[in-house]
Amino acid sequence: MNKAIISEDVLREKYIRDGKPMNIIARELGVAVGSVYNYVKRYGIESRPTHMGFKGKTHSEEARRKISNVHKGKVLSDETKRKIAESHSKHFDGVYKEGHKKEHYAGYILVYAPDHPRATKDGYVFEHRIVMERLIGRFLNESEVVHHINHNRSDNRIENLKLMKRSDHCSFHMKLRALERNLLDEYQ
Repeated sequence: MNKAIISEDVLREKYIRDGKPMNIIARELGVAVGSVYNYVKRYGIESRPTHMGFKGKTHSEEARRKISNVHKGKVLSDETKRKIAESHSKHFDGVYKEGHKKEHYAGYILVYAPDHPRATKDGYVFEHRIVMERLIGRFLNESEVVHHINHNRSDNRIENLKLMKRSDHCSFHMKLRALERNLLDEYQ
């Protein structure tokens, strides 16, 4: 019979009592983040919702909307913009740069970043989004997507990524598919 790598008592202490995120627990115990996640599930420990930050601190959806509305339309000085971008880049480097990576079934690379607003229920975010967010110094909004120029979904070098409006990205791929169909029809 296999002995558990992580005991239930240790996991409950670190995850529930101390409120530590899974990536920190994994680093402390010298195991993969996926192992911590699997033990949380095995022991029936309820995982925190992805929108909750460290120690469960979060704003409600309504509060986030109100905060966002307060800042809409404000004109910011170049100095303020620089400070915001600097604080975001420090945040990205400190929190998301070192996360565990895994491959998505569609070929994208996922990074473990449970505190990211777009994290999946397992705490993962598409790496290309994080790379672009780090570059522009803010989170992407709902109407923005990151396009892979060479169509290689795992190539997340900044020179291969392009920020696009969602509608422009859809239009680009529709035109590309139409062009491919026309070429196929010509050669058949």
